[in-house]
Amino acid sequence: MIYLPRPRERYLAALRLYIQKSVLRGGNTKKRLLQLKKIMLCEAIFSKGDKEPLNIQKYSDSLLGAAVIILLQRGKRLSVRLSGGGAFLINRRLFTSLLLTAADNCGKSGDIFISAEEKRIVIKLKGISISGICKTLSGALGGTLLKTVRGDRAIIALPAEKTAEKPQGFQNEWSLLLDRFSPVNVFLLNSTK
Repeated sequence: MIYLPRPRERYLAALRLYIQKSVLRGGNTKKRLLQLKKIMLCEAIFSKGDKEPLNIQKYSDSLLGAAVIILLQRGKRLSVRLSGGGAFLINRRLFTSLLLTAADNCGKSGDIFISAEEKRIVIKLKGISISGICKTLSGALGGTLLKTVRGDRAIIALPAEKTAEKPQGFQNEWSLLLDRFSPVNVFLLNSTK
């Protein structure tokens, strides 16, 4: 049994489990995935103080690689470029939510460029409409969101310390695509069976 010390964590975990079971029973999948997305966003925002070592380049490549495949099925082209690397102390849930929210708001063609530098991570977005949740997630990570007047270009600067700690493992893009309840499938509302 998993022990969750905070009441909100217990409540959100129980709610997530209930909705996942209803998806497996064949309920309204799009509606349920949207509910799961909201729960994952809540869990991310409530966990804003949690930081762990994360290899930004490898993690972003895997996460956004799966998102690119889903978006290609919808006729959208998302280009991802990565620079720098190493392990950084950052909140994985918030970072995942931020990247997938950006990918979900991609127009016909969009670009995400992630640069992991010594004390910060810079994310440049082009062809992606910036929603209010992006600003909320950036703020929860302690970062700054700068966007153009038109709204389809933005720069997000996130403070992150480089660390020598070994990052935890994560799923590759294929296992993210095959896991029906992975963050990629939930955030992009990919309900294919």
